[in-house]
Amino acid sequence: MWLSHRDCAHLFDRCIQADYGYEIVYGISDNDRKYYSIERAKAVLDYEPVDNSADYTFEGEPKDEA
Repeated sequence: MWLSHRDCAHLFDRCIQADYGYEIVYGISDNDRKYYSIERAKAVLDYEPVDNSADYTFEGEPKDEA
């Protein structure tokens, strides 16, 4: 699944600041067509991804709004 640089940095920051031993979560952006749940990451890490793969081209560039 797709994970943007911005969401990856946010997830890593949330993991570093976590106040417990460890947790296993999926690290993906908030994609329309995701099949892995990110609810655990949201709940325990306060992870809030802002990007969606549908808004980007295959090259990773934002799609034009026009």
